Amino acid sequence: MRLGIIITMRGSERPAQVRWTRPFLPPLRPLTNDAAEQIFMEITDDTTDVVQLLTLTDNMPLAVDLIAHLAAFEGSSSVLARWKTEKTTLLSRGYDRKSSLDASIEISLSSPRMSSFPGAHELLALLSILPDGLSDADLQTLVPIPGSLECRTALLRTSLAYNDPQKRLKSLSPIREYMQHSHPPSLALMAPLQKHFYMVLNLYQTYSGLQQAQGQLSLITPNWGNILSILTRSLQGNNPNVADTINCAIVFNDFSRHCGRGTLELMDMIPAHFPTPCDHRLEAFYISEVFRGMLGRPIANPDELVERAKLHFSISKDTGREASFYRVIGYYYFYHKSDVPKSMEFLERALELSRLSEDMRQQSSVLNCLAQIRWNMGDSTAAQTHAQEAGRLARLAGNLYVEAQALQVEATCYSVRGDYRYGITLLQDARNLVHRYGISGGSLDHTIMRCLAQIQLYKSEYAEARSIHAELVRTCSPEQDPYDYGTSLLNIAEIDLKTGAASQDVYEAIERARQIYDDFQHSIGLLCCDLISADLDLRNGDLVAARTGFLQCLSVSRGKIVEIVSYTLERLADSRLWSTGSWDSSWPVLYLVQSHTSHDNLALQKALYFLGDRFMIDGDWNTAESLFTLALEGLTHMDVHCSRAQCILRLGELAETKGDLTAATDFWKSARPLFQRSLQTEEVSRIDARLAAADHTMNLGITDSDV
Repeated sequence: MRLGIIITMRGSERPAQVRWTRPFLPPLRPLTNDAAEQIFMEITDDTTDVVQLLTLTDNMPLAVDLIAHLAAFEGSSSVLARWKTEKTTLLSRGYDRKSSLDASIEISLSSPRMSSFPGAHELLALLSILPDGLSDADLQTLVPIPGSLECRTALLRTSLAYNDPQKRLKSLSPIREYMQHSHPPSLALMAPLQKHFYMVLNLYQTYSGLQQAQGQLSLITPNWGNILSILTRSLQGNNPNVADTINCAIVFNDFSRHCGRGTLELMDMIPAHFPTPCDHRLEAFYISEVFRGMLGRPIANPDELVERAKLHFSISKDTGREASFYRVIGYYYFYHKSDVPKSMEFLERALELSRLSEDMRQQSSVLNCLAQIRWNMGDSTAAQTHAQEAGRLARLAGNLYVEAQALQVEATCYSVRGDYRYGITLLQDARNLVHRYGISGGSLDHTIMRCLAQIQLYKSEYAEARSIHAELVRTCSPEQDPYDYGTSLLNIAEIDLKTGAASQDVYEAIERARQIYDDFQHSIGLLCCDLISADLDLRNGDLVAARTGFLQCLSVSRGKIVEIVSYTLERLADSRLWSTGSWDSSWPVLYLVQSHTSHDNLALQKALYFLGDRFMIDGDWNTAESLFTLALEGLTHMDVHCSRAQCILRLGELAETKGDLTAATDFWKSARPLFQRSLQTEEVSRIDARLAAADHTMNLGITDSDV
């Protein structure tokens, strides 16, 4: 690896769009005299004036590298002489003795090799605004500089540019900063690249979701930083084609969100540059995109924006985009406002408009949103119907992305009914479609991964579920992709709570997720934080706080978010989590009714054995045994480990109560590996204690009838 590639930073400020590892590495300090001299001598054999030349660099690594390469080409004495000539010019431009790096760059620019190729200066100026550099193909077709390949060679030989592992020509960050300040590229030099990227973005918009978009994806991804840079510069200047720039900026923001890079700060620049007279279609498009990015940042004036968009659409008569707008607004009112009637009103309007426009992609997208919301409300039958129709329309339209969304929603419907195997199959099919489309690792891919983790959570395969969420936390950015990051944090907190992790660790994860949800005002996310907090209170023995928290969550979520209702009722219905005087025996019945209404098969089986606990407390052992056995059959069919172990544990307790210690030990031995599989170490310890006690009793010769 070339030294210059790894010494790009010279200060402590980090570009906002770069995902930095943490803890941050400190800025590089100047080299020691011995180290600087060693680097210099490794690059060039001409060491005549090495000490004097190094005084020009302040031992800054990149400056040493540049000066050494100049000395290797033209000789140390020549470089030193040119420095004396250039010094007056540099001082007149405002550079002082401290700007050794700027001085070394300026000397490199005036070297004989660079003077032989005047276009090399222009090429370096263009590279200064292209953080992703240029491929050979782009260099030859999109750069209006005669002899561009020879200019590239000149930059490489002077160490002003380098080839990255993908063979893209790039310049280091300090050199790019210097060139932007001192020798920025002309508009004419930027124009071919700008035109090219605009064309690519417009094609991506046309073919979004279709397999034909892969060509555009393959061009956008390696040029992400380049496109952002050119769009930003185009918005800052006096741009006669500002409407095209704004449209492309909105499309690029859509691409950024789908790829998991979040909403761009570029969006904040757009309102100040809307063309006059008002372009109603463009401004409505912008407002829609603002709401699509709601999972990444808060919206300061949502109601005002909704009314403005309605006005724009009433004038522009763009039925397709209006349908998309009402779809995203319906989503917003459900998940952020918890206003179900308003949400459904907007979604029905979106469906009506999408049918009027005969846009199958919009119809399938609206149906997907309706399916997701219906599922959240506990109507899995309607949700599945919507998802299947969405998938059918997406396949007819050839839209891989929306088809993958439909399969993901359909999978959740099957999983809530306990058909985990088929749910996993659908999710794998959905992920394959995402990969075929070309945006692996994006927001939809993350959603599918979370659904896979949820099925493993249902089955109490906690290690596997946690591993998926830990990977999402590792790969997602809390700044750029806060929703995925916060949701996985909260899921990790839930899993750690179930597997006996330290309370402080669980609490900290909940609070980190809460802060993220609070930042972009996600009401349901905040409610989920309250739910896990109440469960933590319950585990810690604070029954009053737990009951208060659960009842508040139940009150807010009833009729809206069935998962929160189910989670709450499960905790309230389990008599073993509460003291004798604090448990209400009506909760298992309410849980049974709710699980039957929502077709939640796992909840139904849990409700049955909670109801069995109630009969066991009342002394009706036969009814309790029937309920435990019935629940065990269902849980065994679904391959759910922890709850199956709980049923077997209860059957063992009944056998012990009836005096059949041999049967009891057989039950407990069967439950033990299931508790181990679900990381329930405390339950394993309790079973070991039961088995030891039973073994001691039987070794003493005490018969079952004696017991």
